[in-house]
Amino acid sequence: MKLKAIIHEAEEGGYWAEVPAIPGCATQGDTMEELIKNLREANEGCLSVDINPAQPAGKDRAIEIRRAMSHVVHLLWFVKEMPEGEEDIELLIGVYSSDEEAKAAVQRVKDMPGFKDFNEGFQICPYQLNHDHWAEGFVLD
Repeated sequence: MKLKAIIHEAEEGGYWAEVPAIPGCATQGDTMEELIKNLREANEGCLSVDINPAQPAGKDRAIEIRRAMSHVVHLLWFVKEMPEGEEDIELLIGVYSSDEEAKAAVQRVKDMPGFKDFNEGFQICPYQLNHDHWAEGFVLD
């Protein structure tokens, strides 16, 4: 699987990039090297990636992002932010072998009570297997 990142020169200087195939995946950097480092970090939560160097092509440049690991599952979440003072709703609906399977699950549950009133609450998150996703300790108050 290959994804393209579109690199733009920022008006205030530096660069910013977006990955159109992953909604909301964007980052910035003062230099091309910093941008590529930040782009790796922006994708890390959902995908393990390799990034090929940018090829000059005018102001904007395109680079290829290749998936480094094929062991990915797709978590289907339902998330509803509640008013302050109330606990948010976060439900793990299921874990699926592909994005298509997760989308099919959305179709199966979207008309059920609760879900049908908040269809925008579904989130499909690719998740890499055999990888430490929590790499820090924690502190109790």
